[in-house]
Amino acid sequence: MKVDLRPLLWHRNLIITILIWFCLWFIPWGELFQDVSNLYLGFVLDLVCLGLALLIFLVPGILLYWLFEPKRNNLVDDIGLLPIGFALSTTLICVIGIIGRIAGFSFQTVKILFAFTGGLEFILLSVFTTRLQSIKWDFRHTFAWIKLYGPLLFVIFLSALLTFHDELFFIDDRTYLAYITNWQHSSSLNFNNIVIKSDVLELERFWLALYPMGQALLADLSGIPAILLIANYLELYLVPVAVVASYWFGRELGLSRKASVLSALIQIALFSWMIGEEWPVGKWFFESMGEDKVSAVFHLTPVFFVFLLRYLDRPITKNFILFLVCGIALTLTHPVSLFFACAITGGFVLCSWTTRPFRARTFAVVSLICVMLTMPYIVIRIVDYSSQAAFTLETSSLSNSYQADRYVNIISDVFYGFNPGVLLFFDIPSNSRFYQQYQIVRSFPLVILVVAGTLAILRLKQGPFYWYISICVFLILFAMIPYTGWILGYFTDARLIYRVTWYMPLGMSVVLILMSLDKWLNNRSCFFIFQNTVSYRILKDYFFWFLISSAFVSPLVVFRTIPHVSRYFDFLDHNIQLAEVGSYIDSNSRDPVISIGLDYMDTQFLPGVSAHTRLISFREEKLENGHNYFLRPEEVLERKRASNVIRMIDLNTSVEERCLLMEKYVIEYVVVPREELETYKQVLQPCEFQITDVFFTRDLILLNIRYSISSS
Repeated sequence: MKVDLRPLLWHRNLIITILIWFCLWFIPWGELFQDVSNLYLGFVLDLVCLGLALLIFLVPGILLYWLFEPKRNNLVDDIGLLPIGFALSTTLICVIGIIGRIAGFSFQTVKILFAFTGGLEFILLSVFTTRLQSIKWDFRHTFAWIKLYGPLLFVIFLSALLTFHDELFFIDDRTYLAYITNWQHSSSLNFNNIVIKSDVLELERFWLALYPMGQALLADLSGIPAILLIANYLELYLVPVAVVASYWFGRELGLSRKASVLSALIQIALFSWMIGEEWPVGKWFFESMGEDKVSAVFHLTPVFFVFLLRYLDRPITKNFILFLVCGIALTLTHPVSLFFACAITGGFVLCSWTTRPFRARTFAVVSLICVMLTMPYIVIRIVDYSSQAAFTLETSSLSNSYQADRYVNIISDVFYGFNPGVLLFFDIPSNSRFYQQYQIVRSFPLVILVVAGTLAILRLKQGPFYWYISICVFLILFAMIPYTGWILGYFTDARLIYRVTWYMPLGMSVVLILMSLDKWLNNRSCFFIFQNTVSYRILKDYFFWFLISSAFVSPLVVFRTIPHVSRYFDFLDHNIQLAEVGSYIDSNSRDPVISIGLDYMDTQFLPGVSAHTRLISFREEKLENGHNYFLRPEEVLERKRASNVIRMIDLNTSVEERCLLMEKYVIEYVVVPREELETYKQVLQPCEFQITDVFFTRDLILLNIRYSISSS
């Protein structure tokens, strides 16, 4: 009698898989590669560790998707699992994270719950589906996959190359970094302020900002300090993931594989030129992809829209759940990105009526989901006045708000739109020989959007590809025109309506224009004149447009990326040293301590390298921000001045004042550049402090300040 051993073998393989899964979570494998003295070897090893950590992070999201899609879909399984896994894993960690903050869990408990979610999904998949059994590794398929997606891999490489620059921190990164480090080392997650005072609640609008929880998970898994993730590493992975999401979204909208790759390439080629003083989308795409608001647009919304389209096409339970679950990720990531995603969702619903009968139930369900997703922010904004501290609604306050002139075009006391410069390429000096001619080139993105939007509106009945371009172009123009833009500002923030431009489908728009031109030539009675000409053959040549787009990026690579590589590694080296200083502070202090650095930026990053560090003053570019809202304006100014007096080497500053301020705020640690050590000690000599060099790196010295009992 022949016995079928395959079920037993499968159960054995499942047990081995789950054991490996939990080993990857609970064995600190990332720390094995952190004590590398060579900067460049350490960089490579860190990228390998982060890549593995990111893959582990994606698995629960991918498994969750497979539970709803037990049958294999080649289009999705080949490449779409990357953005889908990222979006659904973001939902899982955000939901677990907010439960942890409410219940007071430790971060390790959150990590365990996320890992066990993945383990449970492995078991459920093995019991209810044959999805895992169908996975087979075949090198021939791998080589075929590489050949199939070769052009896309080139686009991914090019996009990663453009992330090398020396502008490694945006203003908000200081906040994200502080949250990541604080949460990663927290024994009891809560909603308290993490930078200035630990005994007050943080601003209400931060309660739902859970996206950094996933980054804390990546830092913990990989063993890489959070400051290196935010400043140096994350964009090297997240920008390529955004490229894959763009490609996959194009495929889901109906583009061919070649057209989708070309769309993704054109998108990054045009974005690479949109890095001007107005901070258009390219700057955010290549420099700030690790921020919640940017990741929400380029990673989460494509998946959100795909699940929406599937639900509109087939309003069944699994599509409803996937749409809702992905929407929760947006809710727990960023409210402005969520609002624009819901606005585009409304456009999709309206456009869907051009090709299918009106379904009242589907319309009601989608509307209800959007209301549910936005309701927490509506409640926070309406009920609690303090949460509105950072919102700007009226032009009277808008003109005085932070960097308003960069983003907003105000024409009266009522009307405003975003600055049209946000839609243009970077500018060149006005005394340049070709300045006037370049202004025409500079406006290409706006021209592309208008032309593509017009073409798409004329073809609304031809499907989702045309819907998406029409909706995005309409929304962008609506926000740019001052007589309508203020409406969006009322629902979001007057200063932030420019972020609607992050949804501009430039790559798809160029592809649409090329497709339309090709169709127009084919339909002309004089087509036989054009079909053998060089110009028509070029129009049909995929490789030609691929080459042109690549060449369009090359000046940026040559003049912006390559010259800044050395500075990139200089910053990396400094961040590594700062992380070591923060690690020492945490390992030698049990309670929160007040620390400061002589360098202003070092001071701002200290809460991001040391979970126990608190600052006197934080993010002073605005008098009021989400971290000092509980302080009176005069106290904010007083703290700002105190911080400057303490950290600055100014022999003209009163010795008594500096000593009194250090005693008042009980400064325990001071980070000093090595070359300024003796000078700073000389400045502090009149103070009756015990000053000790407790830790040092190649360029930084950490001083510990002890106060006499009488002075305390």
